[in-house]
Amino acid sequence: MHHVDMSVCSNGNRWRLTGYYSYPKRNMRTLSWNLLRHLATINNLPWVCIGDYLNDLLWARDKEGRVEHPSYLFCSFRDVVNDCGLLDLNLVGHPFTWSRGRGSRDFVQQHLDRAMTTNAWNSLFPRAKLLNLITPVSNHSPILLDVDLRFVQKHRKDFKFENIWLGEKDLPEVVRRLKVCRMKIRGCCL
Repeated sequence: MHHVDMSVCSNGNRWRLTGYYSYPKRNMRTLSWNLLRHLATINNLPWVCIGDYLNDLLWARDKEGRVEHPSYLFCSFRDVVNDCGLLDLNLVGHPFTWSRGRGSRDFVQQHLDRAMTTNAWNSLFPRAKLLNLITPVSNHSPILLDVDLRFVQKHRKDFKFENIWLGEKDLPEVVRRLKVCRMKIRGCCL
C-alpha cells in the first residue's frame, strides 16, 4: 500500500491531491481502509483521492465476470468511503479500468481505478471529469483527471486608466499602497 499526499494551489485555490495504491491481498484490505480513514482526518482542504483501489468495488456493476464479488466487501468499502466524506467521480468512457483473460471464458473486468472527491473539491471543480484512456498494452487502463479550469476561472476585468486620476492629490499614496499590497500577495494562494 502506497500513497502520495500533497497540497495543490491552482486558480487561486488550495486543495489536496492524494495518489493511492491499495494492498492487493484481501486479508490486508482493512489496513488500506484504515489508511483512507486516517488520510481523511489530516486536514480539511477540498480533497481528491485518485488511484488503484485494488479489488475494492463500490457496486456489483463495477465487475463483470464469472466469480461474484462478496456483498459484504461492497458494503464495507462503501462504509469507508462514507466515513471519509468521499464521493465517486464518474468515469467517462469504458466503465471498467482493469481486465484479465480477454478472449477466454474466464474473462473478467472491473472498475478498480477511480477518483473520489469531497463536496468541497467538487465545488471548486464542478466540471471535473475522470477519463478512462483505453490502452492495448496493459490490463489496467490509465485514468486522467481533467479539472477543466477553463470554466472555473474567475472573470477578470481589464484595467483601464483614467486620465482624470492624475489630478487626484492622493494618487501617489494610493499607488504606493497598491505596490506594497501586490508585493505581499505575489506568489501566494489565497
